[in-house]
Amino acid sequence: MRTWRVGTFSMGVSLVALGLFLGISQFKGWEALQPFLLWWPFILIVLGAEVLVYLFVSKQEHPRIKYDVLSIFFVGVLGTVGIALTVLVSTGVLQEVRTVVSATEKSFALPEVSENLASEIERVVVETGNQYVQVETTTGEQLHIFGAYRTTIEAGKVPPIVKKEDYVVKNVVGDTMYIQFKVPEQKTGPFSIHTVMTPTIAIPDSVTLEVRGRHNLVKLNVQTLKNNWTVKGAEYVELYVNEKNDLELITHSHYEQDSAYFEWEKVSNENDDAFKGVYKLCEGTYQLSILESSFVALNIGEG
Repeated sequence: MRTWRVGTFSMGVSLVALGLFLGISQFKGWEALQPFLLWWPFILIVLGAEVLVYLFVSKQEHPRIKYDVLSIFFVGVLGTVGIALTVLVSTGVLQEVRTVVSATEKSFALPEVSENLASEIERVVVETGNQYVQVETTTGEQLHIFGAYRTTIEAGKVPPIVKKEDYVVKNVVGDTMYIQFKVPEQKTGPFSIHTVMTPTIAIPDSVTLEVRGRHNLVKLNVQTLKNNWTVKGAEYVELYVNEKNDLELITHSHYEQDSAYFEWEKVSNENDDAFKGVYKLCEGTYQLSILESSFVALNIGEG
């Protein structure tokens, strides 16, 4: 009686089927992984069917099945790989790997925001979140927001910020305009992708400004000032002024600063000790207050 070795037929049919799937993929334009994901369940079906057919056609009372160990091992390895790839695809891990491999880091311009500050707007509040923000003074009546952002993006994908509503929110309540920067799109985990913005906001020097930071870096470039400004909650503040500014600088810091300009004094409160520094330019008509910061760097240029 001719011996039927279970596994040989399955391996042969599986290889033929794989060739057919790969050939079809060339005409259909499938991705390289797609034909394999369609093919691997077929080899398990063929192997199981081979065992059942052998049992059915066998005329022996107690049939004995002989297995082609090498063929079954080959089929088992392919099946295991197929199951693993299916799990990776269904959980999105494979797509994440594909994104990281094909992605590149690029810089894009932030969509510009321009707003005419109506006469009834006397105060502007800027919520920076935890990202770097640069603030500039202007002598006009328009508020401008511009800058750039850097992100990792897959080829052919739409950038995460394409319109101004994607990164900034503006609301007007009474005589106050509130501007809030949104947190850019982030992906966490082993294949994390971060979007870093570097926005600049140019504000008329005649309005009252309050910048609310969140342990971030805020850079102030004050050419002229005709009202009171406040920066609160930023971890690090870089301040650039010129010697002709008519303002008084008041800083409340968690640490005593190493600065030749400020005269520091220790101020105790209920929670911890703080340090206050004061520096006056010209008559000190307007106040620029920096509150609840850890580090303040003052730079004074010639007017």
